[in-house]
Amino acid sequence: MQNPLAVGRINLQAGLEMKKHYEEQQTKQGRGDAVFGKDVKLPTKTFPAAEDDCYDLLHEARWERMPVQELKEYWKRIPTKRTHIYRRLPLEHHGAGGAVSECVIVRAHDRSLPLKLSMFYKANSTKKSLGSSEVKDAADGWENPRGILDIQEALANMGAIFFCLWHMDPTPGILQRLLTYYNFGTGEDRSEKDQCALITEVIDDILRTNASRAIGREPPLSFRECRERWKDAAEKRPTQANYKHRRDNDKPGPSSKDPRSKPDGKTAGKFNSRSGHLARSRVMKHNGNLICFQYNKASGCHRKSCVSFQVKYLIFIIKQISPFYLL
Repeated sequence: MQNPLAVGRINLQAGLEMKKHYEEQQTKQGRGDAVFGKDVKLPTKTFPAAEDDCYDLLHEARWERMPVQELKEYWKRIPTKRTHIYRRLPLEHHGAGGAVSECVIVRAHDRSLPLKLSMFYKANSTKKSLGSSEVKDAADGWENPRGILDIQEALANMGAIFFCLWHMDPTPGILQRLLTYYNFGTGEDRSEKDQCALITEVIDDILRTNASRAIGREPPLSFRECRERWKDAAEKRPTQANYKHRRDNDKPGPSSKDPRSKPDGKTAGKFNSRSGHLARSRVMKHNGNLICFQYNKASGCHRKSCVSFQVKYLIFIIKQISPFYLL
C-alpha cells in the first residue's frame, strides 16, 4: 500500500474492502477504536541456541519484552543471587558513576541480604567495607541522607544498580512512587529533619522485608503494602502539631478545690489525650433542648429565673441518680 503504482491499479470497491478488513484486524489487536478490547495472546517464539557472556556475546532473547503476566506469577523463577560478582557496572550512562561504594554493589548481587538507603547515599561512596558483624548491622555507622534532595539522589542511585543487576525488580520505582504519593511527608507538619528520619526508617524497613521475602522466593512488597508500612511508621512518629497538642493537654489543669477555677465554654466537652475521659460540659439541657440561650454562652446567665430553675433541675437529677438522697 506504500507503492503509488500499486495503489493506482486498485479500484474503489477493492480499496474499501481492504480498508474494512484492515480496521477489523486493528480492532482485534487492540490498536483500533476498541481500547478496552481483550488482549490477544502473544505468539510463541523459539530462539536458536547460542552463547552469551553478558559482555561481547549477547543472546537474541535479551531484546525481547518483559513478561506480561503479574509479577507473582513468574517471580519464583528469578534467581535469588548472581553467582558471579561484577563490580564495574555501567553506571556512567545513568549519572551514577562513582556514586555507590563497590562493597554495596557486591552486596546487591544477593537479594537475600538487606540493603539500606544510606548505602546508596553519595556521601558514603568512599566506604571500603560495610563493617558488619554479629552484633552490628551492615553500614550501621554510615551517614544518613540529610535532605530531601539527598534521598532523591540515593533512590536514583538505587534504581541504577537495580537496572544493571535486577531489572525485573520494581522496588526503586515503587519507593519513588510511595514518596511522591505522600509528598515526602511535607503535608504532615514535619521539619525536613523529621521527614528524612521517617523516610529512611520506612525505606530501610521495606528493603529489609524484601530481603526476607527473597529467601522464600516471594515477590517484593507491592505499592499498597508499602503504603501500610508508611502508615505504621508515621503513627509512631507524631507530627509537630500533634506533639504540641498532646503536650498542652498533658499540662495539669486548675485544681477542683480552687474556688476561682471555673469551666471554660471553649474547652468544655473536649477529650483529655492522656486519660481519655470526656470533660464535663457546662451546657444545660432538658430532654435534649437547651434550657437558656444566655446560660449556654461562655459568660453564663445570672437571671434569677434561670438560677432557680438550675437549682431545681440539679435537685431533680440528683434524685434520679442517687437512691440515698433524702429530702
